[in-house]
Amino acid sequence: FVLRRSSLTIGELLGQGSFGEVRRGVCKGRPVAVKTLCPKLDVRSREGKELLKEIEMMSHGFKHCNVVEFYGIYEHGGLPWLVMELMPGGNLEHYYETKKQARRSRQWRPRISRAVSWVEDILSALTYLHSQTPPVFHRDIKPANMLLSADGRSIKVGDFGVSRREPGYNLTGTTGTFRYMAPEIYRGEADYTTAVDVYSFGLLMWFIFAGGHPFSNMDGHAVAQLA
Repeated sequence: FVLRRSSLTIGELLGQGSFGEVRRGVCKGRPVAVKTLCPKLDVRSREGKELLKEIEMMSHGFKHCNVVEFYGIYEHGGLPWLVMELMPGGNLEHYYETKKQARRSRQWRPRISRAVSWVEDILSALTYLHSQTPPVFHRDIKPANMLLSADGRSIKVGDFGVSRREPGYNLTGTTGTFRYMAPEIYRGEADYTTAVDVYSFGLLMWFIFAGGHPFSNMDGHAVAQLA
């Protein structure tokens, strides 16, 4: 999975955060997304460890039409770059915001047929991940991690930075996004199951059909406490 520099061309910036960025690229003739870590950080930081975990998880080579495909890694300046399938439609959260801005409205909902199709895509991906041996716990199912095709018709699940693949459901720890976090994760319970993703999936359906985050009048931490 280690890529040569000659096989990778880095292009325009697609997204940026305080811990890294995602750029458009071309690898062996196909368009890709390249996820990098900020040079000021290192692999021992929390963000660095999450990127390494994502690389480890994606290296299992998941093959499903609704899971973002992993192509390999490229090492630059001692830091790993994650090279994966490019989803030109961006993430679902940004897609909704763009639609609202275009209509100068605080409300926007997709056609029911489109929303149902998206839900089926996500459910298919989760069924596949949970059926692996051992099962894959995504642990951060939310709109920003649902990535759209260029025409917006299909969705793939991405961002496996906090995902785990554990035998015997031996999982503990608080991780994920508060607004979409299952109660057992928030409470720090031991040995939770793939039901944590099902809970988050339910809230994600709220977002898809209602056109906004659940309990949008409350901050995410308060939503988790309420649950």
